[in-house]
Amino acid sequence: MSIFQEKVKTLLISVLAVAALAVIVAVAVLADRNGGAAASPAGTPEHTPAQTLTPPDVTSRDGNNGDTVPAGPASTSAPETQGPADTSQKTEDTTDGQADSSQSPEDTATGPAESSKAPEESSPAPATAPVTPATSAKTVPSDQPNEFVFSSDGRLLFIRGDLDRRLYPASVTKLVSAMTAIELVGNDTSAVKVGDELSLVKPGSSVSGLAKGDVLTVPELIEAMLISSGNDAAYTLAAYAGRKADPGARTATAAVAAFVKEMNAWSVRNRLTGSYWKNPDGYHDAGHYSTMNDLIIIAQAAMNDPFIRKTAGVWKKTVFLDSGGTLELESTNLLLDKESKVYNEKCIGLKTGYTPQAGDCIIAAFRDTSAAGERILYVGLFGLKGVKEIRFTEASRLFREFAGKS
Repeated sequence: MSIFQEKVKTLLISVLAVAALAVIVAVAVLADRNGGAAASPAGTPEHTPAQTLTPPDVTSRDGNNGDTVPAGPASTSAPETQGPADTSQKTEDTTDGQADSSQSPEDTATGPAESSKAPEESSPAPATAPVTPATSAKTVPSDQPNEFVFSSDGRLLFIRGDLDRRLYPASVTKLVSAMTAIELVGNDTSAVKVGDELSLVKPGSSVSGLAKGDVLTVPELIEAMLISSGNDAAYTLAAYAGRKADPGARTATAAVAAFVKEMNAWSVRNRLTGSYWKNPDGYHDAGHYSTMNDLIIIAQAAMNDPFIRKTAGVWKKTVFLDSGGTLELESTNLLLDKESKVYNEKCIGLKTGYTPQAGDCIIAAFRDTSAAGERILYVGLFGLKGVKEIRFTEASRLFREFAGKS
């Protein structure tokens, strides 16, 4: 072999060696990359919080931005009194939810039996009612408070929660009871004798102090129901007005059933789409519910009735019974109490409520004179937890925040 051929052979071997080395390096790099990918966690798209849409003319507030419900004074943290109240003392606006509402006398006549399922899944129309529970409303209810500020000129100024989400209205129900009764009895001022319907009042209810055999008028029953939130007055009124709707109702249970049927009919006539009533007082029942949208309609309708508007703004009243004796009525709305630390001179009503399941509730009506012309601001708070003053201090705070705004 010539020297030239040997040089060519050596050059080829060198080239092949370099090429082999390059291949080895490339394979190693590839292996390293694949190995690194296998060792790292599987990539996931970054989670982006859902966008919150704010309707026109509505102020949205983030519940975590520090603008929170005030805690209130620690000394007021005791729960509201439960159980039948001593009639010589002020009764709180409470309806204890301990009893199984599916076993109560009025439930068997006024609506479907309680089920563990959500109302929209298990609320067939009761045989006595021409209306069915609304199906457009969402599941009952979230643990978060529901709040709104609505003006009488038709503006929804603030909302926390969903307007169409079902919630438990507790004793705010009594506004519907009052308007239904007024439609049924008109200007009837007849004397009403309290009867067997008192046996339908549930344990732990707030009462106005009625006793069987007491005699008072329909307007006085409405006052006892709205001012001191008396469940005894609610049932007495329901039984009396229910017999006007169904003269064939021979028992208190049947008369109350007829009245509750009329409450649901009233809801249909007034275009409530997410409410269903099982009793006249708001005592807890899983099938008894409303929505913020409907409660805004209810509040406006109540304030448009001169008698309810006047009654809902009363702090104290003495009712002289036709049968002798008196009822001392004191409002559960501390915003009306000039001696209370939560008093608000702009408040002109409306109604409070409470059950353990519903939490503390209120629709407060305020006279807003800071806007162009006078209007009413309705502040609704449902599902509040904690000390009792929360619903009053928060209602006043929201009123101050939105007074004069459009």
